[in-house]
Amino acid sequence: MRKLLVLASIASIISSTYSQTTEIDEAEVEAFRLKAPEKLVTGVVHEIDSSSITAHGSLDMSRALNSIPGVKMETRGEGGSRRIHVRGSALRSPYSTRNSMLLIDGFVFTEADGNSPIEWLDASLVESMNVVTGPAAASYGGAYGGAFIANTTTPSTTRVYSESNFRVSETGNDGNYINYNRPTFNLFTNPIYNTRFSSKSHYNANNASFSADVIFQESPGYREYEWNQKTQVNLKANLIDFEGGLHTMIFGLYMGNWALPGAINEDEFINTPQLSPGGNYGANVCRFRTVMGYKYQTTSEKGATIKGSFLGRMTTKENQYGTSEYYNGFKDESGQGLSALISYDKSYELDNSWMLETEATVMHLNDSYELIDRDPLFTSSSFTRYDLVLDADQTFLSSSLTLTDNNKFRAVAQIGANRRSRNTFGEIYSETGPSTEYNVEKVETSFLPRLGVSWALKDNLSLFSNVSTGFSDPTAFELVDPDTNIPADLDSEKSRGIELGYRYYLSEKLTIKQTLYSQIVNHAIMQVTQDNDAVAFENVDGGLQMNGLETEIRYSSKHLNARGYATLTNHEFGVNTEHAGYHIPGTPDYIAGVVLRISQNNVGINAELRNVGPTVIVNDNSVTFDPYTVLDVSLGAELENRGSFEFGIRNILDTKYSDFPNINGFGGNYYNPAPPRTIYASLRLLLDQNFNSSIFRFPFF
Repeated sequence: MRKLLVLASIASIISSTYSQTTEIDEAEVEAFRLKAPEKLVTGVVHEIDSSSITAHGSLDMSRALNSIPGVKMETRGEGGSRRIHVRGSALRSPYSTRNSMLLIDGFVFTEADGNSPIEWLDASLVESMNVVTGPAAASYGGAYGGAFIANTTTPSTTRVYSESNFRVSETGNDGNYINYNRPTFNLFTNPIYNTRFSSKSHYNANNASFSADVIFQESPGYREYEWNQKTQVNLKANLIDFEGGLHTMIFGLYMGNWALPGAINEDEFINTPQLSPGGNYGANVCRFRTVMGYKYQTTSEKGATIKGSFLGRMTTKENQYGTSEYYNGFKDESGQGLSALISYDKSYELDNSWMLETEATVMHLNDSYELIDRDPLFTSSSFTRYDLVLDADQTFLSSSLTLTDNNKFRAVAQIGANRRSRNTFGEIYSETGPSTEYNVEKVETSFLPRLGVSWALKDNLSLFSNVSTGFSDPTAFELVDPDTNIPADLDSEKSRGIELGYRYYLSEKLTIKQTLYSQIVNHAIMQVTQDNDAVAFENVDGGLQMNGLETEIRYSSKHLNARGYATLTNHEFGVNTEHAGYHIPGTPDYIAGVVLRISQNNVGINAELRNVGPTVIVNDNSVTFDPYTVLDVSLGAELENRGSFEFGIRNILDTKYSDFPNINGFGGNYYNPAPPRTIYASLRLLLDQNFNSSIFRFPFF
């Protein structure tokens, strides 16, 4: 513990932070569904602006999220497979995110089995994001890891606005590909370049606004078999009626196709890092998603705020998989579902300084997935191994009371409950005998109390504490044991968490924040690699114990914005587990970094330095990834209010590292090498035209 505190102190001294200049008494953040002054937020909320999201030519949210203490986003190639874990590990996450909620524009994108489609989070689409980490995330349905609250662009002034962005970047490969029948790339056929085009069109009048975002992306990949392609469309309309009610309609379309290169061993990582065993089996994912939603928000005559959102979604996935002759096949997945979120809140003034806020929320998720597993498409047989359907739904109810003196004190008490049911049914087939019918239903209810308190000791110093319970269900991906083809009988993860922290505003320019957290996860789900290279999942008897210290320092002036961060972790298997006292695979001992932005006369320099500490990869801690440092640098310039140009170098130190460790891999296959030093260039052109719309109104509003 002494070593932990010493390292934390060093991180506090050497770190500096980026933020917009903040007036302590006026700044508010949207925290836990209710606005609160930043210094009195009862928990940890990180705000990410558009400049952080789009920094260094990002294709996704990885660079922005990786600069948040306690959050780690990993990608396999630029734009390929991705996963996020919050105050946790990659113990159960071959891809995506498991123990966190995802809301975009007030719509719940997380599905009923707990999976969140993070591929939807594109850097050109998301304008801002709040990330809630730790126990307070239970306010968004019970997920104990975190909640990602994203907002897409909404026009704020009366004008027509259109923006186009074209980006070219190196992949890092030398162009000497083994022919794995990669798809034909439309924009560039040269295999050493990633290409990307995005377009935004916005229109805003007095009572209506419309936005359309279109994104095309292609990457041949750094490794021999690491290509990806994507087309994404997002439409949004906001309309205000004569009573002041806000109506929001969205439509979204995602079509993505990415290769699964497969992990390699240490010798291959050193000598042939571009090797891709998945290419021998044509391993890839073809994903289609579409969503359509409606949201309404109004304020009653008595001052109550009422919000309601409804989202319908549909998805299909074709997955040719395989990394060895013993583990390969074809999965066909289809699903549809809906989510509904309704909330009511009202404030009551008790006297001149004290206020009582009441809030109630109802969330319902319902999804149905069909999963079919067959022999590989390239084999002569077409034997179907299983055909199963998972029907999942969950209902979350919560009510909270918030007592606050917005200058000194804030206390939040919440009582919530989440009821989930999962029904799995279908056929399991045998090549030597009759098929087996399967029909199993599980129903669980979790009670989710939360208590948060914040107290301003001085005008520039506040303390907070937060405690809650949470859960995380098995997802459809974890449903079937690939060795037996029988659905795995997994329990939901259960969590108890507590955190303590402070916020110290040394001045309007300089802020220090630190949080100490501790959580216990029982029935933790862990991926296990079997003798045939297949990945299965099982519950960990005895649970996990996760402790950590997060530090963040911000500095902001007219021409310099700086941000420093550090996370120190002690995540271990519980004392009653098979691996008691061993570090949990996939969690670095520490992560620290500095983000700098310097601007002068429409020219800006960005630099991001990130150091990731030693990371154990297997349960018995016999294999550890070495620490590594990555530095990204870019130079940008505004083009006389008609756009901007950016040139940058990623991984300027040419660090050799694996960004997507394969936990407990088969035969030493742990490594997914990240690209070496690469360069990119980005050109943004815009049309921004003001117009008079003072008399414009829709006839039906």
